[in-house]
Amino acid sequence: MECDAAGEYMMKYMDGILSDHEAELLNRHIGQCSRCKEDFLIYDGIMADFSKMEIVEAPDGFEELVMAKIRTLPVPEVATDSVLCVIWGAFSVLMGLGFIITMNKEAIMEWLSLHPQFDSLMAYLQPLSVTVANVSASMTASFQSMAAQMSQVFSGFRYVLLVIFGLLAVVQYFVYRKARFRSSDYSDERDKVEA
Repeated sequence: MECDAAGEYMMKYMDGILSDHEAELLNRHIGQCSRCKEDFLIYDGIMADFSKMEIVEAPDGFEELVMAKIRTLPVPEVATDSVLCVIWGAFSVLMGLGFIITMNKEAIMEWLSLHPQFDSLMAYLQPLSVTVANVSASMTASFQSMAAQMSQVFSGFRYVLLVIFGLLAVVQYFVYRKARFRSSDYSDERDKVEA
């Protein structure tokens, strides 16, 4: 049995839906795999702790009080720009992370290979790294040929890219400031209502 299947069986055990056959397979695997045995003991300890906990009931009328309090809170306006801000922010974060990971790929791979707990991850990453390197090389060659062709058309093409990226950074800054200004206005209104 693979460790992934054992993990699924452990979850079934905690939910109380593990069949006798699955329990036998899980017990056999736990007897052979120290990592899964440790995981199982941790899960079993958590379940034992949960079974000892006292169940506390909410007082009568608690739900109505909470809902009444929620109804008194002001409803913030949903700005159409907020979706754009979230998309722009997520794009920026992903691009930044991608750039950092790409620039430090060898160091990250070396660090992961030094730690045995990442062996299964390395089995996936090493072939993927080779594939990415091949695709990256072909894309680089394509971009270089395209850049060579474009440089004949536009002699200042690099400066155009710098200007575009600069403008995108300025737009992002103003969108961020606008979103931050709106959120501070909302928190000021909420503070006034609470006071």
